[in-house]
Amino acid sequence: MDTVKAPLDRVVDYATASSLGFTPAMIATQLRNLAWQRLEPGVFLIGGTSGDEEAFLTQVRARIMRFAPYAVASHRSAAMLHELDDATMDHTEITVPPNQGCRSEGVYRSRTLVGGDVQMRKGIPVTNKARTLVDLARLLSVDELEVALESALRGTDPRRPDLWNEPLLADLERRSQQAQPGTATLRAVLSRRPNGTRPTGSAAETTLVQALRRAGLPDLTRQPTVRIVRRTGWRGSGRTIVELFPDLGDLGRGLLVETDGIEAHTGASALERDLARQNQLAGVFEILRFTGTQVFRDPVAVTERIAESLGRLSPTRLHQRSDVRFTEFGVDIIG
Repeated sequence: MDTVKAPLDRVVDYATASSLGFTPAMIATQLRNLAWQRLEPGVFLIGGTSGDEEAFLTQVRARIMRFAPYAVASHRSAAMLHELDDATMDHTEITVPPNQGCRSEGVYRSRTLVGGDVQMRKGIPVTNKARTLVDLARLLSVDELEVALESALRGTDPRRPDLWNEPLLADLERRSQQAQPGTATLRAVLSRRPNGTRPTGSAAETTLVQALRRAGLPDLTRQPTVRIVRRTGWRGSGRTIVELFPDLGDLGRGLLVETDGIEAHTGASALERDLARQNQLAGVFEILRFTGTQVFRDPVAVTERIAESLGRLSPTRLHQRSDVRFTEFGVDIIG
């Protein structure tokens, strides 16, 4: 469980301020002197914040404190706390019991929120990822929800996309059958996912998947496992295995598509890693590389380039190679 992080411990209501020795008159003086800030009716911040994230966290905390004790961050606030793709700090949304609180923008009432739907993130009680996605389905388009869903399904280690959150997907499948607002949107997103497919690795990859779908092109395998198997030792009695996870691919045609984001693909070490991976695969695969900027700005041009390769390469090109062995999740290249 995350610990409370400053400046959240400086968000106080009248009761907390009183326990610290502040009278209402003293609080009013602090507000006039700008030493305190009023965040919500009856909720204050002692001092200030540094940066947008702290300001966002204190505002969410204040709203929860205003409607305590059962209020939790939810909807788009929860998406930000879970760091889902495309989430922003533009909303402070919470959920409260149906008989609690006044009507206020960004305050949702729910009879179905249970304790198992709540966890702590950055010192704030928040709906878990499954409940957050169900709530987001009331507010987002199908494409927008798909971006959030794919990021929620990823595992904790970006280098191991094979270790993704399959239990979350099963939970969402169950929740999508319930009679709640937004579940039709959630079902529509879930129906887009090929059975057993891994989540995309970034918002750019999800955007590219959507662009390929709009262009009428077939689904590319997401994060396929490509293993480079080399024989070593006396008469090849041993072997070494290098495991790679390209972003997208049509393994039968031997086509791989990589979307390179700035954060993950800058610097000398990242460049060396990318070049080494490309050199290992180039003899077998045709590799197309696009930046995230290209995908977001001109997805049509990117999909046209991919379509050209798909149309030119034989669907069984890799099946005809003796040094390639197909596996359940990808291919082995035998050296």
